[in-house]
Amino acid sequence: MDLLPGRRTFVQLHTVCVLLWLSVQALHIEVQPRKALFRLGQRRQLRCSVHDCPGQADLTWTLLGDKPLTGSVNTSGAESVMTFDPVMIDHEATLLCKVSCGHESKHARASVQVYSFPEAPVIRGQDRLRLGQEATLFCEVSDLYPVELLTLDWLRGDDLMQTNSDFTPTSTSVLVLYSFTPNTEDRGENITCRATLDLQGLAAEDRTRETSVPLLPRYAPVVTAIPDRVTVMSGSSLTLSCSAEGNPEPQISWSSGPAGAPLSRTSQLHLGPATLNQTGLYHCQAANSEGNHTATVEVQVHAPPTNTSITVSPGLEVQEGQEVLVSCRSEGAPAPTLLLRRGGQEGAELHTANSSASFNLSSALKDDSGLYQCHASNQYGSQVVNASITVRALQVELTPPVAAAERGSGLLLTCRASGCLHTVLTWRSPQKLLSTSVQSGMDQQDSMSLLYLEDLDMQDEGRYSCVAECGSVTKTRHTQVHVYSPPTNTSITVSPGLEVQEGQEVLVSCRSEGAPAPTLLLRRGGQEGAELHTANSSASFNLSSALKDDSGLYQCHASNQYGSQVVNASITVRGRSSTLSPELSIIIIIPVVCLAAGLAGVALLLDYLRRSRKKGFYHLARAAPPPSA
Repeated sequence: MDLLPGRRTFVQLHTVCVLLWLSVQALHIEVQPRKALFRLGQRRQLRCSVHDCPGQADLTWTLLGDKPLTGSVNTSGAESVMTFDPVMIDHEATLLCKVSCGHESKHARASVQVYSFPEAPVIRGQDRLRLGQEATLFCEVSDLYPVELLTLDWLRGDDLMQTNSDFTPTSTSVLVLYSFTPNTEDRGENITCRATLDLQGLAAEDRTRETSVPLLPRYAPVVTAIPDRVTVMSGSSLTLSCSAEGNPEPQISWSSGPAGAPLSRTSQLHLGPATLNQTGLYHCQAANSEGNHTATVEVQVHAPPTNTSITVSPGLEVQEGQEVLVSCRSEGAPAPTLLLRRGGQEGAELHTANSSASFNLSSALKDDSGLYQCHASNQYGSQVVNASITVRALQVELTPPVAAAERGSGLLLTCRASGCLHTVLTWRSPQKLLSTSVQSGMDQQDSMSLLYLEDLDMQDEGRYSCVAECGSVTKTRHTQVHVYSPPTNTSITVSPGLEVQEGQEVLVSCRSEGAPAPTLLLRRGGQEGAELHTANSSASFNLSSALKDDSGLYQCHASNQYGSQVVNASITVRGRSSTLSPELSIIIIIPVVCLAAGLAGVALLLDYLRRSRKKGFYHLARAAPPPSA
C-alpha cells in the first residue's frame, strides 16, 4: 500500500515530460524545389512533405491570386506531389503548399519559372554573298521563352561585330539582320550568330547556343599557278598545268596561237613527244558566272638527256644480308645532273653527281626492296629511268608451332631457315638451359636444327625460341610446349580414422595430381552414389556428428581430358555403449544420496514442529557433548 503514492507521482511526471516534448516539436513543411526552373515540354514535379505532425496531416496546393491549378496533384500520407506533364507557360507562378495538423496550420511557398531554348540559331543569306557588294545575313532563333532575356551577338572570327537585346515578348521567335560588305580577307572566314538566354538558375552550358557558317562570297576567277616559260627537250612528254581560284569553281580551258584554237578543257594540257613546231604561247583561261581570267605560258623545245640507264649489282633479285651496288649513268650536252632516288619522284635522295651516281647497300634488308629511280637533267630537259629491286627475306619456320606431350615422354622440335647462304641457328628457352642442338645444311640456302626434349616434366612447359642469324639480320620464331598428365597419386584420407564413434566429427579428403589439374568428385556409395563435393585441386566433406547411417564406402574420382583414377575408403561408425564408467557412477550416486538424506531430515523437522505447536511450546533436543579426547 505504501507504493501507491510513489507510483502516482511517477505517472504525473511522465505525463508532464510527454506534454513538454510535444510542445517543443514544431510542425515543419518542406517543399522541393523551392525555386524551380522547368523546361517547356518536360515532365517535372514539385514535392511537399510534412514533418513532426503527430496526427493526420491535411495537404493542399493553391496559387497566389486564387488562380486555378493547372498541374495534377497526388497526395499520400505526409507527402503531396504536383506534376506538370508537360510543362507549359501557364505553369509559371508562385504556389503555396498548405498543411493542417490538428489545430495548427502552416504553408510553404514555391516559385516555378519556365523556359524554352531548344535549338541553335539558324543563319540564312550566306549563299548570296558577292565580293565587294553589300550583303545582309539573317539569324533566327525559334521556340524561345522568355524572349526578353535573349541577347544575340554577331561575330566574325573572334571579333564581336553586333549585339542585339531588349526584345519585345510578343513572339517565341527572334529574327536579327546583319549587313556588311565582304572583302578578300573575309574569304573562308567564319561568321557566328551566338544566342544567350540570361536566365538565372539556368546551367552555363544551356545558356548559349551558336551557329557558324563560312563566308564564301562569289567572285570572278583568278589564275594562281602557271609557269611563265617552259623549256623541253625534243621527244620528251610535256604537260602544262594551270590552277585558278574563284566562286563558283571556275572551268579551265587551254588554247594556243593567235586565233586561240581550243586544245583542252581540263587543268592539264598533255603534249605528246615534243617537237620544235610546238614552240609558242599557250593560254590558260578560267571562267565562271562572275567573269573570266587568262594567263599565258611560253614553251621552248630543246634536246634532252638521252641513253640514261640504271644498273644493280649483283642483280635485281638479291638475298637478305648481301651487298648491293646501285649505279646510274646518262649522256647529254652539257653533261646532265644525275639524281638517284629511292621510291620514285617523291622518294628520298640517295646520291647526286654530274656524270655517274651510285649508292651502296652493305647488307641488304627486306625493307630495301622497292623502286629506285635515276633522274638526269640539264637546262634543256630531263630523263628518268627506274629499276625495281627485290630483296628476298630470310625465312624461318619452327614446327610444331604448338606442341603437347605426355609427362615423361620425349618431343622433337624442328627449326628450318631458308634464303641465306650462311645461317646460324640457336635455341633459347626462358625456363631452362638448352644444350647445343643438331645442325645440318640441306642445300646452299637452307639450314635445319633439331631440338629433342627428353623425359618431359611440368617445368619443361613454356616457350621455346629458334633464333636465325644471317649477317646483320636476326629473326626469331617461337613455339609453345604443353606437358600433360592423366590423374595420378589419387588418395582419399579419413580423419580421425576409418573407424569412428557415433557423434564424432569426421573429415573425408581427396587429392590427386595431373596436368591440367584433375577435377575431383567425392561420392558416397561408389560409382552411382550421391555426390558430396566437387573441386579442382582437393575435395573434402565434413561430418560434424557422425551417425551409424554414415557408415559405408566413400569414393574419390579424379579426371581430366587425358584420363581418370578412382580410389575408395570404407568408413565404419560404431554406436555408443550403454554401460556407465565407475567414475561416472560415483558422480551420479553421491548427489542422489545427499538429496534423499536432506529430504528425510526436513520431513522429521516438520513433523516435530507440528506436534509441538499442538502443545503450545517448542522444544529443541540438546545435542550430546562431544566425547573427550
